[in-house]
Amino acid sequence: MDHLRYYLAVCLFLMITNSASAAVTDDLSEAGFSCLAATDSSGASFGGTICTHEAMSTSVFTLDDAIAVYVPPTTGAVVRHIVLYLQGFRGVCGDTGATPAEVMNVFDLAEQMQADSSPDSVLVFPMSRGHDMTYYHDFAATGGPFAEFMNWIEAIIGQAQWSLAGHSGAGDVIAKSLNLNPSVITKFNAIELLDAAYNIHHVAGRFHSGSEAALWQTIAERNPSLTLTCIGNGTYSGCQILEEQAGFTTVAVTETHVDHCEIPNTYFGLWLHRIGPEIEQQRVWD
Repeated sequence: MDHLRYYLAVCLFLMITNSASAAVTDDLSEAGFSCLAATDSSGASFGGTICTHEAMSTSVFTLDDAIAVYVPPTTGAVVRHIVLYLQGFRGVCGDTGATPAEVMNVFDLAEQMQADSSPDSVLVFPMSRGHDMTYYHDFAATGGPFAEFMNWIEAIIGQAQWSLAGHSGAGDVIAKSLNLNPSVITKFNAIELLDAAYNIHHVAGRFHSGSEAALWQTIAERNPSLTLTCIGNGTYSGCQILEEQAGFTTVAVTETHVDHCEIPNTYFGLWLHRIGPEIEQQRVWD
């Protein structure tokens, strides 16, 4: 009888979870997203749903590329944590695909969210623009719509705590976007730079000039509780400069020999383990 109660409780929990997760995908569908079961590069389903919205223009902002939202099956009806992932340069890692789902598969982003994120989390992934362009046009240009983009996401799935990860030069656009939209800095609790804190030419000039460090100093001043994780693979990454000059209370710096293109696959999930809201303990009564 005890075993029967346990299995009934587990089945009930799974039914409630799947129903709640469906509610989030329904909200995304109503907002114009196309939602499909999440599959890996071989086409095998691994759980959860990927919803994609094509290029769009509203009265307050324009995005020239698609946006994907991955909803793990553990996500409840109320989203408590939004992980925003910005992929910088794509061409340096070979053919990463032409759609958000394909790029996410190359770096195992959705699978790591499924395995490592806290409950009630979603992953938001705006498409990178290609080999030699990142998000400068859409997010980091003067008057960029970064805050409006965040407001649009929250209008669909609800207000939540945000975390931000970026790879392959995305640190530059993260710093600029947050400085152009200072009101949103306190929405973030953690930032992970996955071999992302270097400039386009892979040299130290921009960091040594002080301009980049000053942007990160402003971010640290506006949100003293923000934690920064910075990973570099041996080329000049800027991690040491950020650790020494930015002024964050908590900075974790990792120098690694992992290939640049494999760093998200290796470190994104580990970072997910350490961020997010407190996990509510659920008890199965016996």
